[in-house]
Amino acid sequence: MKKINPTFNLNDADDFVSELKNNPLLKDYTVTNENANMLFQMLNSFKHCKGCKGLEFCPLNVKGFNLVYDKDKKELVARSCKYKKAFEAKEKNNELFEALFLPENVMEASLDDFDLDRPNRKGAYSIVTNFLANIDTTKQGFGLIGDFSTGKTFLLAAVANELTKKGKSVILAYFPDLVRSIKNSISEPVKLESILNKLKTVDVLMLDDLGSENMTTWLRDEILGPVITYRYASNKPMCISSNLDLPGLTDHFAKTNDSFDSVKATRIINKLIAITGKFVNLRK
Repeated sequence: MKKINPTFNLNDADDFVSELKNNPLLKDYTVTNENANMLFQMLNSFKHCKGCKGLEFCPLNVKGFNLVYDKDKKELVARSCKYKKAFEAKEKNNELFEALFLPENVMEASLDDFDLDRPNRKGAYSIVTNFLANIDTTKQGFGLIGDFSTGKTFLLAAVANELTKKGKSVILAYFPDLVRSIKNSISEPVKLESILNKLKTVDVLMLDDLGSENMTTWLRDEILGPVITYRYASNKPMCISSNLDLPGLTDHFAKTNDSFDSVKATRIINKLIAITGKFVNLRK
């Protein structure tokens, strides 16, 4: 490949244009006296990107941008390189995916890494992929029931990442810690209302380990019940994981620390089922 001499005499316009015309990198461009200098700048921009290993290694002052000659506008424009685009896509996903009280690595969970060889995994995989395929029309999420370390949290996180690729906002919260945070916000009404509004209005709400919290009348009737009722009335899907089956969850919601109310518990569970849909039991 013939290289442009960086010390080439730019005053010799004809030779300069001829040099550019012979450059294979510009075979799709019509080189003229008017655009020659811009095309030369574009080539210099590409030179910095050759062999680049990532955005953090970019030597340019404004990292992640190439100078590209726009044939229609007849001017140089700055465009994101592949590493910059990947970074921007990840940032956008992070804005849509809010993981509460969970380790940062859940943001990297992928369905490609979901082990289908373990019991009931294929059934779970079928349910979640069907949910993702119909996310624009569905009113139901899914439920994962199983013991500790059966992959429930990972699968929720993997689905959350897929949802953000589809432009959906997601909150995935470890429910016991979410409850503690809500309780700590009781003295701050504005903050508490903000948390509840997020839980109510996010496109998809995911509650991890539902049923392991200490259920109280206040939590059931003033927090969880209103969130589920709002999402039920708004046809907004929920996804949950729990080590309790549906009868166990109903009993858990009925027995608070100071009372027993099966009627309220059943109402909440019925609405939860309506916006959660199918449940799959994961076992070791």
